[in-house]
Amino acid sequence: MPNKVLRVMSLDAGFCNTGVVITQFRPEDGQWFMPTPPLCISTQKESERRHIYATDDKLRRVKDIYRPLKALVRQYIPSLIVAELPLSGGKSAAAHASMAMAITISGCLSEEYDIPLRNYNWDDIKLAATGARSAGKLEVQQAIARQFPEVALQFVNQRKKSGYRDEFEHVADACGAWLCSQTSDVVAALIKQYKEVSYE
Repeated sequence: MPNKVLRVMSLDAGFCNTGVVITQFRPEDGQWFMPTPPLCISTQKESERRHIYATDDKLRRVKDIYRPLKALVRQYIPSLIVAELPLSGGKSAAAHASMAMAITISGCLSEEYDIPLRNYNWDDIKLAATGARSAGKLEVQQAIARQFPEVALQFVNQRKKSGYRDEFEHVADACGAWLCSQTSDVVAALIKQYKEVSYE
């Protein structure tokens, strides 16, 4: 049975930075809002500082990303997870490994809580946010700031070239993943199910 409250968890899945946005459907006007502030979960390599093996450090970082995601899922019980996931590439073996771990974290979260996962790539995000596949990261951030000013205001930093703290890049991409999902058949089906259950 569909949840009595329809929510979507949107991720910019990464190993160093994971942007997270929760959105909730408001049936009275058919609009979406954010019941909790967006956040960016950040981890960094600490194997040398901690004097531990690189593998142990990677496991620590996976847990540091997964724990807050689990807490959000338990609190908000999303009906869908949407994520920007890397297609391929990477300039090094370490980059490939980091991308694989980001994909795995998203997949495990979906599997553990039996929540459908819809993934998008960077081209999808650019198109949804700006209408152009040729857009750069700054253009995407500016487009997201125009569409979600209440989100952008939380990350303002005039000292930065972009005008926002570094974390906003990842939150903006999570918002972009959410924008991608709005035209999907999955979200349309969830809204239909939700309305049918709500008005029974």
